[in-house]
Amino acid sequence: MIDLHMHSSEDDGKLSIEEIVDLAAEQNITAGTIVVHDRVDSQERIVEAWRSRGIDTFATSELTGVDGHYLFFFPDLKAQEDRTFRARLEKIY
Repeated sequence: MIDLHMHSSEDDGKLSIEEIVDLAAEQNITAGTIVVHDRVDSQERIVEAWRSRGIDTFATSELTGVDGHYLFFFPDLKAQEDRTFRARLEKIY
């Protein structure tokens, strides 16, 4: 099973990153992501937490737009490290 849209206490969730990853491992989740609204700064820590438990993952972010939320997936963590991320995405709409 996979879950590509979870939120931790870093954002609007209730569980810590580590608690989510531990629970996912107990539930035999094979791939997962923890998204954070409008930020990418915690993704390195999130990706490391998943990988430390042997669970497939990649970096994600959820951008808040004027008409909803948009999920962005970054298979290459290095690609999302550019801190102009939000500025570039704002040009989309």
